[in-house]
Amino acid sequence: MMRAIFLTLCSSICSGFPIELENRADLILNYKNLTEFDVSSATLTEVIYLSLQGNNLITFPRYIYHNLPEVERIKLTDNPRITFPSDGSPFLISWSLIELELESCGIQEIYNGSLSCLSKMEEINMGSNLIKQIDKNAFRENHNLRKIVLSNNNLATVPINMLKGLERMKEIDLSYNRNLAARLNRPFLMSNTLEILKCSYCGFRETTEITFAYLPNLRELRLEGNLLLRVPVLLMPNIVVIGKDPDSVMTNCRILASRVSKDHMMNDEFICALLFL
Repeated sequence: MMRAIFLTLCSSICSGFPIELENRADLILNYKNLTEFDVSSATLTEVIYLSLQGNNLITFPRYIYHNLPEVERIKLTDNPRITFPSDGSPFLISWSLIELELESCGIQEIYNGSLSCLSKMEEINMGSNLIKQIDKNAFRENHNLRKIVLSNNNLATVPINMLKGLERMKEIDLSYNRNLAARLNRPFLMSNTLEILKCSYCGFRETTEITFAYLPNLRELRLEGNLLLRVPVLLMPNIVVIGKDPDSVMTNCRILASRVSKDHMMNDEFICALLFL
């Protein structure tokens, strides 16, 4: 039988209590009203998944590679006081972390250094925060990133080149950023590998031929819930334009179809699909 590991954690009234860990893979401390998570006195090589959802954490230990050297997934969802250091220094330092969940926290800005010491990270969820700004090099050191969730924040723009150098990037979700839209006559994003772009219920009113032209491998584009006045010809194969409002979307798709050559429309790889949710 695997030896038990005892941690001393601080509750909201700062009274310590022991936690016994018997499962090699998981350490789950959800909804325990913790204000602090302190593992400085132990090295927990057994922990692969750490969940602290629904607590009241003020901070989280930065140098977790010392005490959680094998951790691959961390879930800090629903800790509204957690944010990134305002001086731009790293939020976490880990050489093993693959997935980080920070949904419904208190993050307002993603600085260039906030995620710079998470080189193995493949997925990050920062949905339902208060994010207004993303520095242009915020993800530059996360070369293994495949999926980013930034839905339901306060973004009005995103850096055009924020995915530069991320050769494994496949999906980004920017839905429910109500003021988010493309700048006129400028690309919205640039990526050679992105396949799925979700911008549902944002502030898009009009897109031009250049808006998504620098996403050559895009396969799915979600624009339902936007007040689109015009959808231009999308000169890319395999793309799915998904809309919600039957009247406006059908009109837009007719416009789209009328502007695409007959030969292109007969290409099985070109899809203009409607999804009424």
